[in-house]
Amino acid sequence: MAVTVGQGQVKALEQALRSAEIKLDSTKLGRDVGDRTTLDVLNSEQGLHNTRLALSRSRYQVLQALLNLSAAAGELDEVRLQEINEALAK
Repeated sequence: MAVTVGQGQVKALEQALRSAEIKLDSTKLGRDVGDRTTLDVLNSEQGLHNTRLALSRSRYQVLQALLNLSAAAGELDEVRLQEINEALAK
């Protein structure tokens, strides 16, 4: 269950990351035309970085849940560890 929920959370955070990137771009554009301030840009950047951090944490939690599930099922072997290692390298 943790794996399924975690995977859904990762997908939601990936979408949130795209939204945060778009927000930052539009805030920068707004600053360039005088509608937004540098503080607005900094707040958008902070939001983007917070979303990236949440996404990274969520991805690692999914991998940890996969490791725990594999260990509980007695299927934690070198192949599974290699798969997890490849996912970490991405």
